[in-house]
Amino acid sequence: MQQEECKRSLAKVFRSLRFLLRQGSALRGHFDTKGNFLQLMKLLEEEDSELTAYLSKKNTFTSPQAQNEIMEMSSYQILMNIAHEVQQSKIFALMVDGTQDVTGAEEEAICVRYVDENLDVHEIFLGLYSVSNTTGETISSTILDVLTRLNLPLSGLRAQTYDGAATMSGAYSGCQAKITEKQPSALFFHCGAHKVNLIMQHADEACECVQDSIQWEHELGVLLQRSGKYKTIFENIVSSDSHIVPVEYIRPLCPTHWLCRLSAIACANDHYSDIVDSLYELANEKSDVAVKARGLLDRFDKGKSILGLLMAQHSLAALEELNRAFQVKSATVSGMIEASAMTVEQLRVLRREENYKIFDKAEKKVTSLDLVPVELPRIRRPSRSITGIGSAHHSATARDYYRSQYFEFVDTVIEHLTTRFNADNNDLRQYLALENMITSGKIDNSVINFYPEISAQRLEFQLPMFKGTTKAVSLKGAKDAYCKMNETSQQMFSEVFLLMKILLECLVSSCECERSFSALRRLKTW
Repeated sequence: MQQEECKRSLAKVFRSLRFLLRQGSALRGHFDTKGNFLQLMKLLEEEDSELTAYLSKKNTFTSPQAQNEIMEMSSYQILMNIAHEVQQSKIFALMVDGTQDVTGAEEEAICVRYVDENLDVHEIFLGLYSVSNTTGETISSTILDVLTRLNLPLSGLRAQTYDGAATMSGAYSGCQAKITEKQPSALFFHCGAHKVNLIMQHADEACECVQDSIQWEHELGVLLQRSGKYKTIFENIVSSDSHIVPVEYIRPLCPTHWLCRLSAIACANDHYSDIVDSLYELANEKSDVAVKARGLLDRFDKGKSILGLLMAQHSLAALEELNRAFQVKSATVSGMIEASAMTVEQLRVLRREENYKIFDKAEKKVTSLDLVPVELPRIRRPSRSITGIGSAHHSATARDYYRSQYFEFVDTVIEHLTTRFNADNNDLRQYLALENMITSGKIDNSVINFYPEISAQRLEFQLPMFKGTTKAVSLKGAKDAYCKMNETSQQMFSEVFLLMKILLECLVSSCECERSFSALRRLKTW
């Protein structure tokens, strides 16, 4: 009887810990008696005399050491459950991304992606793993060690996605090369979201006007975050207007928070007068922050800043929508290529001469806000070694000068989109060949031989019948048609099902790792 009572009480201790862990709440405070866990236990005691009697004993498994051990047991069980689900799928994909924690130690976030029996995609965070250095050899060894511990055979790995760093994507000594050497069927895809981020960085560097304006916008966000006085001044000026903009929209342009840039730049454009007024008021204060405010006011008081922000917003909107599409779990590799091609066509429309209206828009805004007009920069005479005997070209007006910068900015985006998202890559060509089998109904034996789980003989018969039945012209169409079939009909296309699983497991981005980092930072546990 006493053992049963203790068993029930101990179960309540476990459930209380599970509740706090699920909510992401701290278990202990500065004093053990005031921590969330013991306070929750006291609350349960009020209606449970059995629990009160248990907690009065010497061994109650509520000490900090016991709490830590229970947490470790829970995390291990969760991890094993995840591994079991992946094992049921038999094949899976891998995504890895790294960052430093608050102590400067390098941590690698490892996530897996798998497709269940309903062809639904799942992306699961496995954990953070410390590495002694960031070489491709070390990171690949860490990945292989994690897979071994979770009993996930490397033979089931079908895709891998990382960022573009040499240690991860290097063709010879990078992590992907080390993994591919052991498992040739693991196709490598450079994260699409990272590609778009790199494209924006290259475009910034190509246009001085845009690069300067974005940097000043970043410095404004830093000032707003660090100066309580400026935040109060800005809020008071904004609240006096008929519209109210949340202060958090004016923020530093974090290099890893890709989807925050457009909102920050658009907010600065929409509320430019409030920014200038608040900087002017702070600049007249007698404080150390006033020096920073005067420097920013000198920049934001010029029409060139508005022009640069408008240029950035014009093209950044298309890139951000592309980036947002890549972060959807259901995105496919062929869809990534098609979406990038659509973005290129849209940017080519914006690049046409008749669509160059940004300068006129900037001039109207400069006039309405009484700012320093956009002027032609001081003409510098280049060296004879550059120009030769001929005279250097100089723009006659400010409009012509900044038009060439804007076109160079857009051209850089188009060029990088075209080169980074082309199919001139062995792994991409192999993926497209696999997808072409679904849409054409014809088998490609040179590709299918890489996948031992698929019977080429049965697939050769099933593909034409599946194509004739579904008329699918895309992977998504094939998946939807298969899911609408009854169970008996689905059994007739077992090899086609495996082929679709492989295609769906190929990753477009490694953003699940980024989301894991963000979640850990919000919980303030890392």
